[in-house]
Amino acid sequence: TIRLRNLVNELLDIARLESGSTRFDLEPVDLLKEVVDMIEVQKTPAAEKGVGIENYASDKPITVYVDKTKLEIILTNFISNGIKYNRPSGRLVIRHEIKGDKVEVTIQDTGLGIPAEQQASMFQKFFRVEGSDRSKIPGTGLGMFITKQFVEGMGGKLWFESEHGKGTAFHFTLPLATNQQMVPPDKKLPVN
Repeated sequence: TIRLRNLVNELLDIARLESGSTRFDLEPVDLLKEVVDMIEVQKTPAAEKGVGIENYASDKPITVYVDKTKLEIILTNFISNGIKYNRPSGRLVIRHEIKGDKVEVTIQDTGLGIPAEQQASMFQKFFRVEGSDRSKIPGTGLGMFITKQFVEGMGGKLWFESEHGKGTAFHFTLPLATNQQMVPPDKKLPVN
């Protein structure tokens, strides 16, 4: 039932993206809290596979200006894939780096990796990496396509490095919230 619901949601997301009717409700969002919450959601599948997720922390708050729901979908896709395509007793590391007016988030696993000849197709609709090492892993081939559209729709970029048999590191950027965006709409001064 859950898999069917997820498929329907992915198909609806794609229909909206392709028709140009996707809305991005941008607001200041606490990136640290969102990452920690999504890690918590994925703790059970990680434990079942024996994948360790390194503690994610920051010495100061990081507020991004994004659509909260779409950020949750992005993080869920990356973290769940980092577990699903990992190896037993593997690791998943999530880190960030401030770069000017953006934050770069990296989600790196020690999993199956992506063969070099298939990497160019990674963000295509319905594409799934082929190989005997992952033939029994379920998926629709829609998650990465949707994720890329959402990241770019919020003003970010998405790329990755991977080595077959050694793991993958996905990187994406998101805009940091400005001081003006941090002020609630009802408290903003009118512009003359």
